[in-house]
Amino acid sequence: MNKSLAKDNNDIFGLNLLRSCAVLMVVFGHLMLYRPSASVISSQLAPLFGFLGVEALLVLGGFLIGKKAYELAVLGSEFSSQNVLRFFKKMAWRFLPLYFLVLLLALLIALLFNQSTTDVWKYFGFIQNFSSPMPAFFSEIWPITIGFFGSVTLILGMYLTAEKLRFIGKASLFLGFTFLMIALFFGVKYNYYLDGRNLTLLEWDQHLKPIVIYRLDSFYIGVLCAWMYFNRRTFWVAYRKLFLLIGMLLMFLLFVCVGFFGWFIDSRPFFWEVLYLPMTSVSIALFLPFLSSWDLRQSWISATSSFLCKISYPLFLIHYSLLLQVMNQFFSIKDASVGGFLISSTNFMLLGLVMSVVLHRFYEKSLMRFGA
Repeated sequence: MNKSLAKDNNDIFGLNLLRSCAVLMVVFGHLMLYRPSASVISSQLAPLFGFLGVEALLVLGGFLIGKKAYELAVLGSEFSSQNVLRFFKKMAWRFLPLYFLVLLLALLIALLFNQSTTDVWKYFGFIQNFSSPMPAFFSEIWPITIGFFGSVTLILGMYLTAEKLRFIGKASLFLGFTFLMIALFFGVKYNYYLDGRNLTLLEWDQHLKPIVIYRLDSFYIGVLCAWMYFNRRTFWVAYRKLFLLIGMLLMFLLFVCVGFFGWFIDSRPFFWEVLYLPMTSVSIALFLPFLSSWDLRQSWISATSSFLCKISYPLFLIHYSLLLQVMNQFFSIKDASVGGFLISSTNFMLLGLVMSVVLHRFYEKSLMRFGA
């Protein structure tokens, strides 16, 4: 039963749609950074889209990695060191070659345009935003670092605790470990608040939002959903529409508190530094029961969503430092007319899609075979 569930949900329309939309929202948000304006769309909605896109990727990443980890640690016939190494090998060949390729290309571009490459060595060890603000160089990849440490701590943590606590059922151990990690990193965030740093919104955006040790709770909220997917399947499906509604209401409430009630960071530091990000993650997680049960077969919408999902990783990596910044060096998007901006935006999206397809087909997909 569990194995069939996992197999049937490897390519679900709802999850593909969420991932595709999340990446496109991030791309759109970064594009509008080069087109500052007093309009509502560019000044408010575009940054909001970018923020929600990244947050959705964190939760969805936790959910998908959590499912794979649960299949390995709980449903698998043997949770051995060999299987753990095989898991890491497969994940490494899936994500690291393309990451390092784009990193080297971004470094080359930065050197060509005399941009700062301070502490670039940290990017090769995924520690550029572990506990302190990251450099401006290739800054858009901070969610990948969180996903990397989330995956490592989940698999290694489960393996080590399973070896020591053999008397506890694996499913219960998985749940307990997940709750422990959520509480731990939520507590790290609370300790940050107790320091009384009186952050501005810009400092919050640089010193808290993208930092691994303050954000792993969002990843593990997705992992908790993976546990529910396997262990509370009937509840998960039966109340999926209710969860969707609650998630939408919670997300709306967060925006109302910030905008209508004026809960800004200077007047509500506890809300911003401790509650806002986890509550956003929970609101997104409440979409997962509906989306993971929503499937469309043999339709152009489903095919388009699946296609965008396949190229979403290379598109996420290349869209900003490799495309937008290079385009802006030769054609100032900021100073362009409306028509010029639309033309450059269209060229940017087409070039991004073509490059992503090429990278996925001839580089990423080929190298994934080594981890099979």
